[in-house]
Amino acid sequence: MRVRVFRFLLPLLLLAACGEDVTTPAISPPAVSPEARGQLLVEICHRTGTGGFLLLEVSPAAVEAHLGHGDGFPGGPVPGREDEVFGPLCEVSDEGDDEEEPVPEKPGIRGTVVDQAGVALPGVDVWALDPDSGHLVGEAVTDNGGEYLLPDPGQEVRVGFHPPLAQGLQAQCYNNKPWSAQCEEGDPVLPGATGIDAVLLPTSVEGRVTDPGGEPLAGVHVRAFREDGTLVGEWITDVEGRYEIRADPDGSASDGDFPFRLGFVPGNEDSGYMPYRAQCWGGLPWEEGCEASELVEGGTRDADAVLEPTTVTGTVTSVDGEPVWGAGILAAEEDGTSAGGAYADEWGHYRLDLTGPRQ
Repeated sequence: MRVRVFRFLLPLLLLAACGEDVTTPAISPPAVSPEARGQLLVEICHRTGTGGFLLLEVSPAAVEAHLGHGDGFPGGPVPGREDEVFGPLCEVSDEGDDEEEPVPEKPGIRGTVVDQAGVALPGVDVWALDPDSGHLVGEAVTDNGGEYLLPDPGQEVRVGFHPPLAQGLQAQCYNNKPWSAQCEEGDPVLPGATGIDAVLLPTSVEGRVTDPGGEPLAGVHVRAFREDGTLVGEWITDVEGRYEIRADPDGSASDGDFPFRLGFVPGNEDSGYMPYRAQCWGGLPWEEGCEASELVEGGTRDADAVLEPTTVTGTVTSVDGEPVWGAGILAAEEDGTSAGGAYADEWGHYRLDLTGPRQ
């Protein structure tokens, strides 16, 4: 540019040196028609020497030459590159880049924890336990959607679910197995498993005990037995004949006791027995352990019982058929313990209310 300016100014300087009046001509851009001026701003993606592209504005007349050298337009395809397009600033991307790529799932063990109604349970502790030692090898807590992610344990584990006490729900091991600290009965789970879900049941069983007329029986001892027949504990019906068995902090029942079998005994040796027949849940005859009755699941709200009275009536007469007033009638258990007694009235009639754990 300096050379061109020097060549242009040199004749003028010579003329000025000879005393000639020299006026420097004005330099102005070439005239452009309004129609052409509106067509000057054509954006193209210009290929650079490094293989990239640069956004430029060129005249319409130069567009064809640029396209012939491998340039393109913003938003259009990249010449010579299949499935690639220009962005608004000539950045190059694949046509599928607009779609969000799925975020790869983190490795681990996943699942969801809900209650009986299918409501998500947040705040449930989820434990991964070594199947041999029972040691904790990983843990997680369910979120507001009841979902959890156990970090990849790198080994086969057993999974346990332990809800907060305030939720009033039973802890359990995977696949609805009874809770224990090591989940010995839980099904094994492999690393990366999904769908390791749980439905937690309430930690309570409720019911009502009545006589055949629907009258409540207060003071009935409700005994809970584990599946192996061992006694969990006793609960006593209130004045309305109702009872409730819960897994409470005082240890009256634990998560591992559910489900269990129920027996109903009208009193005991200390408080005295009532004249009703003891039975196991479902109306089955009484036996210690109630091994013949069905298991009662946690959350059962109608574990009711109707106890039959054990009243015996009769008449005592002499060989002549005359009523024997004041005759004593005694009943005893098989082991000889007393089960009750009565006296005949003036007509020889008596009413004997049998009592005891077995009738």
